[in-house]
Amino acid sequence: MIKKHLSDNLIQYSFAPHGNMIYGYNIYAVIGDDSQAILLDSAFEIHSGLVRDDLLRNGIHPVAIVISHFHSDHFEGIRTFEDIRVLGSEDYHYTFTSIYKGKDLHAFAPNTLLFDGQEMDIFGIHLKFLKEKDILHVDLLPLLTTSLFM
Repeated sequence: MIKKHLSDNLIQYSFAPHGNMIYGYNIYAVIGDDSQAILLDSAFEIHSGLVRDDLLRNGIHPVAIVISHFHSDHFEGIRTFEDIRVLGSEDYHYTFTSIYKGKDLHAFAPNTLLFDGQEMDIFGIHLKFLKEKDILHVDLLPLLTTSLFM
């Protein structure tokens, strides 16, 4: 795991490819007031467990996960967390409910739907959600400090 502080309230966790995959994984932690964190995607359980443990060691408590889209390498890590708020797009919700209808996978079901252009303040941080095709993006540029570009 490579941990990089992109700004005072944004951490990037990067991981090498898992299994037979050719690409790696990233989980971003947006740190807000009272040391609470929103994670952007969760990768697989092995990755999210390392991120959770690192955050907790540093007094930061993950309380929500934004899932960008319905691919297992983006949502399976949700299982690592108990009682966490899951935010996802209407496309994620539709795919989840249509594919897994009748199966007990409640841990993956989004309990908050996000829409293109939606903005919200969470833990003192203003986030904007943008959708392109079926992928939900979080506009992180306002969280980055100018020192990153120097």
